[in-house]
Amino acid sequence: MKITPDIASKYPELEDLATLYSMNKQNPEVWEDLVSSHLAMVNLKPNTLVWEFQVEQCHSDGRGYLAAGCITTVIDICSSFAIHVYEGKTRWSLIGVSTDLGVHFFENIKVGETLVLECHVKRLSPKLGNVYTEVFNKEEDLCFTSSHSKFSIDRESSVPPARL
Repeated sequence: MKITPDIASKYPELEDLATLYSMNKQNPEVWEDLVSSHLAMVNLKPNTLVWEFQVEQCHSDGRGYLAAGCITTVIDICSSFAIHVYEGKTRWSLIGVSTDLGVHFFENIKVGETLVLECHVKRLSPKLGNVYTEVFNKEEDLCFTSSHSKFSIDRESSVPPARL
């Protein structure tokens, strides 16, 4: 996973997350292991983190197109990282857990294409957040959209611990 120096200096926690996700995995076990080295944080806008994703054969559905599970994982990762660029008064120290992730598919993406993901943080409260993602190809055609709801797991949360 790559991050531009500008983004890393403004949001050091994103650089830490990128380093964590980039750890070399000898035997990939989940989609995250196969996508992290093909992701790059490339731009910031207010409450928005922009990524690029290079689609390779390992992301394929076996017919030469991007697998649905793979793009869903990519959106999950990218939109979760976007939580850290929210400019409102609420801040989370962790990326939280997903409570809902809906992805809408409009275009097939061939192996070899590069996608641009714009992850827009719409709301972030102390407990809940929502990120809307638009995914474009290099021709700027809208290929996928997503709404991702997150729940904060920060320790300062007022949710009482579970009892066993």
